[in-house]
Amino acid sequence: MSFSFGFCVDDEGKQVSDEIYLATQNATRVGKDQQLPARELNFEDVLGCGTAIPSCYIFSSIFQTPAKDKIETPTVLSLCDYNEEVLSLVVFPNLFLAWYFSEAGPGKGLVKEPGDLEVDSELVAQFEQALAERSIHLRFFSGGWDSLQLETRADVVLSSETVYSLTNLHSLCRVLQSTCWPTSQENAKTGVDRKTTLCLVAAKVLYFGVGGGIDAFLHELEHSQAWHVKQHEQVSGVGRVVLQIGWAPE
Repeated sequence: MSFSFGFCVDDEGKQVSDEIYLATQNATRVGKDQQLPARELNFEDVLGCGTAIPSCYIFSSIFQTPAKDKIETPTVLSLCDYNEEVLSLVVFPNLFLAWYFSEAGPGKGLVKEPGDLEVDSELVAQFEQALAERSIHLRFFSGGWDSLQLETRADVVLSSETVYSLTNLHSLCRVLQSTCWPTSQENAKTGVDRKTTLCLVAAKVLYFGVGGGIDAFLHELEHSQAWHVKQHEQVSGVGRVVLQIGWAPE
């Protein structure tokens, strides 16, 4: 078995730009000096993970610090995409490569040029050991939002390119709300409460031909009594927005 790796962008680089912004926001929220010890980020959910660029960033950052003898709470990374093939053929290989080239991986310091990585049972065992040493659990979910049951609250929730379908907005909001700790906008801003969730959604302003977009999503958020803050906006070319959202305690 081998994984091919290289460097590319899609949609003229805009989607990747949004995802890197999301990853940077994660570093600001849950770590210092862009290092993310396992004890600080316990649960992260990624809805519509695609190539999982923010998750790879976070995953690699966890390995920047040495493994601790005792970790009280595991780090759980849940990656969700409609297509199972995306998870098995894109997401998992990208996470594996993120570990391989990290500070704790056997590829540390190697020149990162496009190529192929041969994966054998010994390398898989090293990967599993690295996860066990840092108490990292990876979970993968495929299918529509209606069938998705994550069953845990998350410290961080990321979602990108998931608001294009009008018929799925209600189900998407249900999943987002179920994974977020009830958090007031003020507490989300200060982060003083440990049980808060940073929930970021990146999307185009309008998806031509399918009817979805930011306005329709905001309407659904207001219907579910969510609050929202625009954290990032691109107005030139294809309009794009990154929203922080949440639901206040009742």
